[in-house]
Amino acid sequence: MLRFRLSLFSLLFTLALCPCIFAQTVTVSKMASAPSQRVVFLQAELSASALSALGEADPASLSASYGGRFGFRLPRPVDFFLVVEHNLWLGSDLAHSGIPHVLNWGGGMGAILRHAKVRSSVAVGGSTMLFDTVNGHIGDTGLFVDVRPLALRFRAGARSVVEIVFLSFQASIPKIEGIPLIHLEFRTALTLELGLT
Repeated sequence: MLRFRLSLFSLLFTLALCPCIFAQTVTVSKMASAPSQRVVFLQAELSASALSALGEADPASLSASYGGRFGFRLPRPVDFFLVVEHNLWLGSDLAHSGIPHVLNWGGGMGAILRHAKVRSSVAVGGSTMLFDTVNGHIGDTGLFVDVRPLALRFRAGARSVVEIVFLSFQASIPKIEGIPLIHLEFRTALTLELGLT
């Protein structure tokens, strides 16, 4: 019960922090010179987590994911995107066989502070089970939330950017009814962004 309360507190704290960063980012970016056109972008990402819901290193909490995002960035610059990722719960033994894994998908919004090369983003969508367990089955779909208060961006080319997220919060809840199946992660992520326009 204590672990659940601390996990819930971590989620609420992170969700409360992100809008503040968003507001600051958009306000400051208005003072900067804005790009003259919309930018369509594609992102490829690898991420990993070894922290428990209490923020402690825990082999049972080891997880990894890979995926992509597709979206467009307005001149402000605020962006909107679609996200899909394959999330592997490497430290979990919930599956009857093999590694428990889920497909997370959804949409989100991000904002960039251009001069500081910082980005914040939030994504919400569905989390679909790709394994069978005692109280859940393949195809069960619940909630997916990804909150990234701070990501550092480094230009790697004329149209490419490397983005590093040292710590973000993600919740995959592929089963909500009955006994909920909740998987929380504090992630580190590496993203390569390619501008298509």
